[in-house]
Amino acid sequence: MKTPDSRPRFQAPGRHYHRHQVDDTDEAWSRWIGGNKGVKPPGRFKAPVLWLLAITGFLGLLGVMCYQMF
Repeated sequence: MKTPDSRPRFQAPGRHYHRHQVDDTDEAWSRWIGGNKGVKPPGRFKAPVLWLLAITGFLGLLGVMCYQMF
């Protein structure tokens, strides 16, 4: 029989919360807002060149399929 002073059978572990800490808050803020001067912005010509390559590849594939049918 249990006495009022005995321990309960199950004891859940206490919760432990981790908090994110930043060493240099100014550097973290400049990274957050994109203030790093050493990083170049993406080029303007990359997206149209990729689209042009994708369309050319698709048309080439379509042409090969049509050529095979005749």
